[in-house]
This record gives sequence, C-alpha cells and structure tokens, in this order.
Amino acid sequence: MFLTALLWLALAQATSVTPQVPQAESAPAGYRVGPSDALAVSVIGVKEFAQVNKPWLDVVVSNSGKVHMPFIGAFNVNNMTVEELQEEVKRRFRDMGLMKDAQVTVRVMQYRAKTMYILGEIAQPGQYYMREDTYMMDLLGLSLGWPTEGIGYLYRRAPLKSGTDGTAGETSGSGETSAIPGETQVTEAIPIDFHALASGERPDLNLRLEGGDVLYVPFNRPKFFYATGDVENPGAFEIPPARDLLVTQAMSAAGGPTRTAKMSKGILVRFDGEGGRQELPVDFDAILRGRKPDFKIQENDIIFVPGSNAKTLGYGLLRIVPNLLLLP
Repeated sequence: MFLTALLWLALAQATSVTPQVPQAESAPAGYRVGPSDALAVSVIGVKEFAQVNKPWLDVVVSNSGKVHMPFIGAFNVNNMTVEELQEEVKRRFRDMGLMKDAQVTVRVMQYRAKTMYILGEIAQPGQYYMREDTYMMDLLGLSLGWPTEGIGYLYRRAPLKSGTDGTAGETSGSGETSAIPGETQVTEAIPIDFHALASGERPDLNLRLEGGDVLYVPFNRPKFFYATGDVENPGAFEIPPARDLLVTQAMSAAGGPTRTAKMSKGILVRFDGEGGRQELPVDFDAILRGRKPDFKIQENDIIFVPGSNAKTLGYGLLRIVPNLLLLP
C-alpha cells in the first residue's frame, strides 16, 4: 500500500508540472510576427503542443504569413504582436469548444521576418535581421564600415497589391491585400547622401527601416579637376562625390596662388560631353575677393593661373603631368 501511494504521488506531481517554453529573450515591445519567424507555442494540458524532449511546439510562419497548429488549423498571423497571437490561439480554442480558457504561451525563437539587405560597395554586404526599431545609421553600423561620401539608394518594398482585374488577394494582419501571398514589389527608391547623413546635415535621412528594405551602395567613380600654373601644389584633385566644389575651394585644394601669380588673368579649360574644349577667361582675384560670383567646378576642368614662370597654358600643363601619372 505504501509503495502504491508513493507511485500515485509521483504521478500526480509529474502531471501537475506546467510545460515551459524555452528561455528565449522576450520579443521587443511592439514586435510584429512575419514570414519565416520561428515560434515556440505551448498550451497547458494539450500534449499535441509538445514534442520529444520539448514541452512546446515549434512553428514556422510561412511565406504567406500563416501558421498551422493542432486542432485549430491554419490561420494568418502576419503583423500580429506576440500578445495578439496568444489571444488569437486562446480565442480559437474557445470558439471551437475545445477549452474555455486555454493557457497559451508564445515566444519568438528566431527573428527572420524583418530582414534587411546591404548590397554594393560596403565592407560587409549581406542580410541583416532587426528585432526592434532600426534606423539607417544602425544598419550602416552593423555592416562594420560604411561610406561617408557618395550617394546610395534605399529600395523600399511592399506587398504586391491585387490588380485591376479584380483578382482576389489574401488579407494580412496589417489590412493590406496581396495579389500573390508573400510576393512584394519595389515601391520607392530613396537617394541617401552619405556625407549629409554622416555630418548631421540631413537627419531626415536616418530613416526608420522596414522589413524587406534594400540599401544599395554603388561604386562612386572618382572625378577629378586639375590646377596648374602659378599655384603652390599643381596637380590632379578629386571632386568630393555628390557635393558641389566651388572655384575658391578648388584654389584652396591646390595650395593657393604663388607670389608671382597673375590671378586676374586666369583661364578655365572646360570640356563638354562631346569632347569640345573651351578656354574661358577667369578673374580669380575678383572671385576670391567677393567682387564676382563663385561658381562650381566640373569634372576634368583645368584651372590655369599664369605668372612670371608660366607664360602659356601649354607650359602650365607640363607641370601637372607627373601628378597625373600617379592617378590609379
């Protein structure tokens, strides 16, 4: 009798143990479930919501945003919070007359729904997952090295909407309708000026990212201008990507004029898209003193400042040849 009582007591203790879902980190506040997320779902007292050596059921959200669970079947969970999903499972058990007040626990085991991508000229291109609010600067930081010059493009995607032919779509938790479940399309390409973002000039470019966003960083081919004649450092100089470079700034890059420079007799050589060449007289002295408007330097412009040692443009060009040989 005593042995039998012990066996009954052990059985009672074993059956009273509450199934525990794995000790994963709690989902960030406001996180919404989406395609490919891996979930752990536990319903106390329902053995079908358990596996061998696991007192919970592993569930993966499909590309169409659905899950399938024992007894309650398949249903759409896309864009639900974890709390909303728990309540939905409880409601389905109740509405089907299975359990009046099911004890449901849901955990997100792997965050795969909010996927972002960085492609192009970046230190570590690839796929990144976000578990909470993520901004452009956060994504660039994850890539471990990012440009501070040039222009990139943020391609924003959205569910492919049903066409005008009246094709029925599938409604997601967000209320949007997809013509083909899980299919998306690019809806917007947003230029990102990396210099303006990094310098704080354009805080509006630190955009809040969404699942499916793609940041593309194209190769920004260097553009050069040339300074020659009576300047301190004649040679080739790179024009900063995606930024205007004024004549006064170009003169500064070249070290400024020498003592013998005839600044008012300057020449700007400019080439057009068809290979045509113009030699434009420029009074650099008047520009530097603010008496004439500054203007933008263009790719392949040549600034020539004559002086006692540089009588002609041809002579001045010879001074920058050694520097041109150093260009990649």
